[in-house]
Amino acid sequence: MENMEEDLIEFIKSKEENLFKHVLEAPLTMEKAIDTLTKKEMTTIRKELNLKGLSTLNKDELSKRLVELMPKKIEGVLNTFDKERYDLVKKIIMNNGYIKATDTDIDISKIYYLRSYGLIFSGLLNGEKKH
Repeated sequence: MENMEEDLIEFIKSKEENLFKHVLEAPLTMEKAIDTLTKKEMTTIRKELNLKGLSTLNKDELSKRLVELMPKKIEGVLNTFDKERYDLVKKIIMNNGYIKATDTDIDISKIYYLRSYGLIFSGLLNGEKKH
């Protein structure tokens, strides 16, 4: 049982570290944010936003198409949010687009959820963990 707990703790730590593997530069444009992602992360966004006809693109081509198409999907995605997710996105917007990961008690699953739609990007900004 103790070994299971240790494995779970390690798994959670690895997920949290994965959130902050990217180095972000301010101001963060959509193009810069998308370019920090792996092809797998871009594919997740493409699938969540139900963007068709992009599965055969290479990473650079997919990045350009996501930058072009994502803004057209944002309103529809926001309309599906519960109050908690909507309030989180609003909080980030009201804080000039950034929140420190240490300033909030946000459930990590909500961060992954918002990242999967390309609504937030997490990483290190000036050496600090940000969402």
